[in-house]
Amino acid sequence: MNGPAARRVLVGVTTAVLALGGPTAVSWAGPTVAPPGTPLHVGAATRAGSVTVTWAAPAPGGTTVSGYTVTCRSTDGGSALAGTTGALASSLALSGLPDSRTYSCSVSATGPGGAGASARSPFVMHARTASPGGSVVMHMPIAAGQGVAAAATGSTLPADCTSTLGTAGPSGGLNVACLQTGGAFVDGRNVQTSGPATATLQAVAGTSGSAELKAWVYRDSSGPIVIDGPDVTVTTGAPGQIGARSFSVTGPRRVSVDVTGNTVPGVTISVRDPAGATLAVLSTSGPTAYLDTVSLPAAGTYSVVADPMGKASGRLSLGLNGVPPDSTGTMLVDGPAVKVTVTAPGQNGVRTFSGSNGQRVVLAASANTVPGVTCSIIDPTGATLTIFFTSGPTGSSAAVTLSRTGTYRVFVDPAQKATGSVSVRIHT
Repeated sequence: MNGPAARRVLVGVTTAVLALGGPTAVSWAGPTVAPPGTPLHVGAATRAGSVTVTWAAPAPGGTTVSGYTVTCRSTDGGSALAGTTGALASSLALSGLPDSRTYSCSVSATGPGGAGASARSPFVMHARTASPGGSVVMHMPIAAGQGVAAAATGSTLPADCTSTLGTAGPSGGLNVACLQTGGAFVDGRNVQTSGPATATLQAVAGTSGSAELKAWVYRDSSGPIVIDGPDVTVTTGAPGQIGARSFSVTGPRRVSVDVTGNTVPGVTISVRDPAGATLAVLSTSGPTAYLDTVSLPAAGTYSVVADPMGKASGRLSLGLNGVPPDSTGTMLVDGPAVKVTVTAPGQNGVRTFSGSNGQRVVLAASANTVPGVTCSIIDPTGATLTIFFTSGPTGSSAAVTLSRTGTYRVFVDPAQKATGSVSVRIHT
């Protein structure tokens, strides 16, 4: 380098300033260190005069954690405590917090880059009724469109449904549950206005006691789903939270629903119409499930809803499938067997025949390739006269007497998502 002028030399991500022609002054600006990630699965539990906060370390791949800061504050602003732990800790008990106050606790991780974002626990309270027949109320802030659910555990109040746990939003009551042995759970639903929400522990007249209360404020999971489109993942993280995926049709349609990858211990899956009425529902606790054909009667926006049972939460994937029209045709009593082919999951086969009052007939199946299929005869009023199931190559019903003259139907219904073909025959 020539001349006395200062020149800037870039070295990687650091900068050195050299004053040439005199004493050298070097200033290094090192790389910025990000703070740690957010702690996971933050929870809290109360006992008389204390709150124990639990958490899991931030997701792998972030910066080093040197410790955690834990803070619990009452929602009325009257009480607050904070503490710190080392990097390997996953819980901290804070003592000296007055009973019968609602607390919200947070945990943040600290590291060389400072403190990261905090994660919050559910609202908690060690509730103790001050007098026989009294009540204790939790207070939580809530926003429009949010719901609130609450649980009571460790109750010393009578478990005979005379003491209750209830939740309410700014617009009024939401739900009430009886205190059973040890506690209760009140499922939540959406409210329409923001403001304070409450959970109330109510003792029966002449009794008093205590319970550990916990409340979750949540917003339901929502989004779109497409008929014959890709599966969508639904995750519910708070008790009471549901997952809804909406779709639109321009006219009458038929659909079925696949459930895969389910981790929720118990969940109901339903299809709801534009007014919110349930058209079909199933319950499952296994990793997979199938909701058979659902008829959508008219154009509109429908939804597939995953509603975990009780305090359950988890994730699952939903697939929405279009179902083609049923296979239809005719057949004759004592005529040849007719082949019914079902090519898509949820599709059925229907064959009609004319029957006479007093005629005695048998329904037989042969050449069956469907892994499991139910065959039945349905009379002109829609009543089922006879029915049988087969997973083998053949099957047959008991003889049945036709009660009227008219058009009857042979209904072929494959089990679950099964497809294939079967030949059916009506004979006297």
